[in-house]
Amino acid sequence: MSLSRIDLDILIQINNNAISINSLAKKYKLTDRSIRYCIDNINYYLNKRSISSVYIKNSKIYLNLDNNILINFIKELNTNEYTFSPSERKKLILFYFLFKNNVRISKLEKYFNVSRTTIKNDIKNLKSYLNNFELYFYISDNRLKLGGKEKKLRHLKFLNIIEHVDIINEEIEFINKIYPNEKSEQKILKEYLKSIDIKKINFIIHSFENKFKYKFSNRFRKVITIYIIVTLERIRNNNIINRKNNADFLIKLPEYKKFKNILSNIIDKNYKYEILHLMEYFLSDYYKESFYENKVISEKFLIKVLETMNISINKELIDKLMKYLIPAIYRIKNNFIIFDSLDYNAINLDVFCRTKYAIEENLSYLNEPLREEEIYHISKIIENHITKKISLKELLLIIDKHKNKNQLIQILKNRFDKFINDDIFESKNYNILKLLKKNNIFIFNKPITLEKILNRFLYNGLDNKSIIEFNNIVTNFGKYFFIYKKIFLLSTGYINNNKDKSNLYLVISKSPIIIDDEEANILFFMHVNNRTEHLEYISEIMKLADIKDFVENIKVKNTSKDIISYIKNAINN
Repeated sequence: MSLSRIDLDILIQINNNAISINSLAKKYKLTDRSIRYCIDNINYYLNKRSISSVYIKNSKIYLNLDNNILINFIKELNTNEYTFSPSERKKLILFYFLFKNNVRISKLEKYFNVSRTTIKNDIKNLKSYLNNFELYFYISDNRLKLGGKEKKLRHLKFLNIIEHVDIINEEIEFINKIYPNEKSEQKILKEYLKSIDIKKINFIIHSFENKFKYKFSNRFRKVITIYIIVTLERIRNNNIINRKNNADFLIKLPEYKKFKNILSNIIDKNYKYEILHLMEYFLSDYYKESFYENKVISEKFLIKVLETMNISINKELIDKLMKYLIPAIYRIKNNFIIFDSLDYNAINLDVFCRTKYAIEENLSYLNEPLREEEIYHISKIIENHITKKISLKELLLIIDKHKNKNQLIQILKNRFDKFINDDIFESKNYNILKLLKKNNIFIFNKPITLEKILNRFLYNGLDNKSIIEFNNIVTNFGKYFFIYKKIFLLSTGYINNNKDKSNLYLVISKSPIIIDDEEANILFFMHVNNRTEHLEYISEIMKLADIKDFVENIKVKNTSKDIISYIKNAINN
C-alpha cells in the first residue's frame, strides 16, 4: 500500500519524540488499529531502503533516526509509492492547467492512478475555488482549458510560483521541498521556467534602478521578477492585455516615456496596456510626489485617521505614512503582496487596535480597503512616531543650521511637536477664516465653467502661474480632489516652495460645476506656502465639510458676509 501524507506527517512527529497511539488517533481522527496499520505500512518502505524501523512499546510509538536520513527518505519517494490526498491531487491538477499546454484527462488518470470519474469530480470541485479569481474551465479544440480574466489568471500563476521559487543572486532558485506532491509541483514549474531568460529581466530591473536612482528591496525584486516571467509567458502565447482602467492617468505621468523605453526591451512597444500594467507594478515600490491619484486620497485619509486617534497633524509623520501607503494602495489594487510576516510581539497592541479602529472608521476616504498587512505597518509607523526619542545629533544640526530664532522655533515645533510644550508663543491658529476674505468668495447663481472661474481668480489678483497650475491639475486629476460629494478642495503652492502669501478662494455655485465627470457645488482653491499649512488647513476644511447638510446650508447664502458668518458659527459650534 502506498504511503500517504498522514503517514509522512506521523513519521516526522514521532522521530526522536515518542508519542502514544491514542494521541495520534485523536489528532487524525482514526482508530488505534488504523494507526497500527499506518506503522506497518511505514515500516515496509523503511525496510525496503534498509532504514531502522518504527517500533511500539507500551502503546507508544518510537523512531530514532538522524533527521537528515528521514528527510532524504521522504524526498526520494517515487510518485508510485505515494497516494495523493484529494486536496493534493486538486492542487496538482490546477498546476497542470496553469503551467502546461494541451492537458489530457487521460494523462491525469494515469498519473494519479485514479478513475476518469475521480478526475472529473476533482475538476468540478476546483470550479468554486477558481470562481474567486473569476476564472473557469472551458472546452476548445476538444481540450479542457483554463480561461477568464487575464489579469486574474496571471495573478493565480504568480501566487503558485512564489510558493516554490526564490530569487538569489539574480538567479532562479527553487525552495527546498520534501513531500512528493510539492516535488511534483516543482517538476511542472521547472519545465515552465526553463525557457526564461533571467538575464533580460535583471537588465530591466537594473535599468529602472539606474534611470530613477532607486534601489529595490530583495522582497520586491523577487515579486516583480516572477510577475515579469508570467507576463512574458502570456504574451508569448498571444494572451495580451488590451485595456487598463486608469490608462489615461498613467500615460500622463512624467515617468511613462522612461518606462516605455525600458520595457520595450522585453515587450513590443505596441502592447501599450502590457507596458502600463508592468509600469504600475514598478510604481508600487516607488514613491513619486506626482502620483496625484493616490497622493491626494492618502493625504485626506491619513489626516482623518490621526484626528480619530487624537494625534496632532505632524508633517514628518504624514510624509512617512504617505511614503508607505501610496505604494501599498497600488499593491492592494493589483493583488500584489510583499510577503512579509507580521510579528505582533514586536508591536504595541494598544496602538495597533487604536490604529485599526481609526482606519476602519475612515475607510470611506479610501478607494481600496486596507488589509491586515497595511494596518500593521501603519500602526508601526505611528508607534515609532509616538515613542521616538530626540536625536541629540539631529537637534544640534538643526540649531546650528538655523540662526533666525523664529524660524528655528517653528522648525523645532514641526519636527518635535510631541515633546514640546509651547510656553513662548501661542500655538498657531489655522482657522480658515484667517485666509478666507470676502473678496475671495464667489457666488454664482447661473451655470458657469471652470475656465471662467479661474479667469475671475486672475482678475482678483491671483498670479498667472498659479492659475495655470490650478488649471493643469484640475484638468488632469480633478476627480481625485473631491473631499465629499459635491465638495471640491484643491491645495497647491507648497510643491513649488512658493513664498507668496497664502490664499483661500471659495466658489459656491447654485448649478453643479462639472469636474472630470463629477459634480461640485462648493469649490475650495487654496494656495499655501509650506507643507505644514497645507496639511493643517486641509484638516480644518475637512472638519467643516463633515458638518451635516453643509452643502445645502451654504448654497442658500447670498452674500459673502452671510457665508463667513455661517462658517464662523459652524467652527465655533
